[in-house]
Amino acid sequence: MNTDYLKLIRFKVTILVGLSAFAGTCLFSPVISEKHLYGVLAAVLLSAGCSALNQWQERKEDFLMERTRDRPLPSGRMKPEEALMFACIILAVAFTLIVRMKNPQLFILGAAAVIVYNLLYTPMKKRTPFALMTGSVSGAFPPLIGFTAAGGSIFDTRIMAVSVVLYIWQTPHFALLSEKYAADYARAGFKTLSGTYGSLKAQKFTDLWTSAYVTSLFFIPMSGVYSHTISSWIHVGLTIGAFVLFLKYRLLPSKAFHSLNITMGLFFILLIADKMLTLI
Repeated sequence: MNTDYLKLIRFKVTILVGLSAFAGTCLFSPVISEKHLYGVLAAVLLSAGCSALNQWQERKEDFLMERTRDRPLPSGRMKPEEALMFACIILAVAFTLIVRMKNPQLFILGAAAVIVYNLLYTPMKKRTPFALMTGSVSGAFPPLIGFTAAGGSIFDTRIMAVSVVLYIWQTPHFALLSEKYAADYARAGFKTLSGTYGSLKAQKFTDLWTSAYVTSLFFIPMSGVYSHTISSWIHVGLTIGAFVLFLKYRLLPSKAFHSLNITMGLFFILLIADKMLTLI
């Protein structure tokens, strides 16, 4: 496969989406079924399609930023109509799969993911730095998609707890990313917290949301997410580790960003492992 298509779908992000969606399916049932596969595939295709569509929408802005200038569209290696068609095909396949599953909740989640990310979050980025809080909504959908595809309800308290934590995590994740590339974002016309309110207030915002994320992790064991006591204790240990990393790297955006990503990845891996252990 042409590597430009992998860049168009943000392959690394798509893999993490698949991991969180799989965690959602396992939370409903650790017994792997066709529905599990379809749920993960639907989440991955939606993520890939939204990403490709986003890069088509922001191709002019990407050309102005050093970080994104080498992407397929701003570099000229791919034509805009080619990228748009690719995005539409992926999204069409995703919704065809969702419709075949005959799950109204899943269809609503899929449609909401595209609307929130591409029609709300993307244009809002040039109007307000708080657009990142809208983007966080779409980022919290993958485990919900996996859970509902496997047969669960979006109103189940367990998946609601997981999705809330993921939402809270997304906000400092996006905030740290925008501050890391603040100069790039400014050249492209995107609003950042430091550019709008100053570095001090931007730091306070990130500290507040990171603290909220770490705090929310402590409530996960009480939500009934884990099946084994040892998993809950491991989770508490990882949460304490996340708190230590936050204190250590709070003034280093790049390291804080990667630390956040690692803690969330470990959370989903622990959740999957906990459910798989019930089969032994």
